[in-house]
Amino acid sequence: MNFTSWRVLSRARLGQSARCLLLVLLSVALGIVIGAKVFDARELPSVNVASTAAPAQPNQDLTYDWANDPIGAAFYKKVPPMLETVLKQYAAARQYSSADFPLSPGEHKVFRDRILDVMVKSMTGKGGNGLDWMVKDDDQPGRLRDRFRADHVAKVTVHGLEIVLFTLTIADTGDVVPAALCYPGQTPAPAILAFSGHTHFGLRELYVDLDSYQQGIAWRLCKAGFVTAAIEKIDSGISSTLFQKKGEHWRDNIWADDEDKIATTLLGTGDYQIPARQLMANIALAEFMAEDPRVLNKKMGAVGISLGGWLTLHTALVNGRIKAIANFGGMWSYLEEYLGSPENKEFAGINDFSQLFPGIWMLGDQNRFLYAAAPVPMLTGYGRNDVPYVNFKKYFHPRIQEQYQLLGKPGDIEVYIHDGGHVLPSAAVIRFFKERFAWRGTD
Repeated sequence: MNFTSWRVLSRARLGQSARCLLLVLLSVALGIVIGAKVFDARELPSVNVASTAAPAQPNQDLTYDWANDPIGAAFYKKVPPMLETVLKQYAAARQYSSADFPLSPGEHKVFRDRILDVMVKSMTGKGGNGLDWMVKDDDQPGRLRDRFRADHVAKVTVHGLEIVLFTLTIADTGDVVPAALCYPGQTPAPAILAFSGHTHFGLRELYVDLDSYQQGIAWRLCKAGFVTAAIEKIDSGISSTLFQKKGEHWRDNIWADDEDKIATTLLGTGDYQIPARQLMANIALAEFMAEDPRVLNKKMGAVGISLGGWLTLHTALVNGRIKAIANFGGMWSYLEEYLGSPENKEFAGINDFSQLFPGIWMLGDQNRFLYAAAPVPMLTGYGRNDVPYVNFKKYFHPRIQEQYQLLGKPGDIEVYIHDGGHVLPSAAVIRFFKERFAWRGTD
């Protein structure tokens, strides 16, 4: 082969190839430039882009159109509603129903231990073991000192009484909870812990507003000669975003209440739930008062209406220092009443996150805490006009009395029925604690 001719031929082919390659590169570059200009042009307001109108929202017709939905018609009555399935599974798996009560002493102990186990587990998490929060009546005061911190805020005068305001910071959760206490003229004296129901402002209704449904019971008890301490509902009132950010307690029928927002967030993050967080704060309040030399012999009681009544039961179950409780919780049925009729418009599921200890409903409906708290001396009851709660209370309270009788403590339960509605009978509560603690106080 003639290498000279090959080189000449190769150069010719190379030149031709280079020209082709150059043309290709120029074409690509031109396309990029043109594309960029087109893209830029689209961003200019002068470009006329045809718009497509969104389809109009059709008017909603609440009557079902059977004729035009053969799919729905085919499935009608063929598929059980999921809610019905869930309730049937609950009915089959629950360990107790209301018909099982009252319980024999041995069965009651097993039941009570199961309740406590659920509550302890709810307080077990990143902060520590829930068992650490259990307090026996003979525990040395100060055992939980490393689990919370008390910080003074202010002293105020309310209706002639000095109220000490402070916060409790819970180590396990980081929650900072507002609290208040009041000393009577004579100390030492027995202490009564007051827990708030659902409201705009718990501490206000317990100390300031003497006409609220909570009847200012913490102030009234202090006036009657008891040391009193109260704690805010952890997700509401003073602790709410509406108050702390806006200085308001309600607006446009929106309460100063973050319960639902907090509860669903905690469910999603897997953190301590609201009942456990409230319970730890309540125990911290009791243990703070147990170290106060102005509390007579560390004797304590607890009082509350509505949710506050249930919080007295929760706290008394895990803290043995509480020797008497006045509980006017707003009892109703969350599940049992609707097992056979989930379509009932009154059924709202378990609609109170403040009592939703995970798994607790497997141990009975809301009444379970009343039975479990037995035989702690208790004043309980209801108003004849307390609708809808009265419908369930009339049924359950005789059985609770029977439970105390089976446990050999029939004299430690008093059912007080008054003519009002959902309101705390403050005079009956004061009389009860004076009798239980043999304390004359201030007449």
